[in-house]
Amino acid sequence: MTSLPTVSGRECVSALVRAGFTVVRQRGSHIVLRRDEILTRKLSCPTTRNWTAGR
Repeated sequence: MTSLPTVSGRECVSALVRAGFTVVRQRGSHIVLRRDEILTRKLSCPTTRNWTAGR
């Protein structure tokens, strides 16, 4: 089985922005993003650590 790529917090935020999310605010190391559709979706993304996809 191949290993999954490591993704930084900034790379995650930029991928979410390309997917249609907008940055609402940043507090400390967490960036809050929002996507307006029929249902409003919000999520928070920490930018201090690297992630492995699938964890």
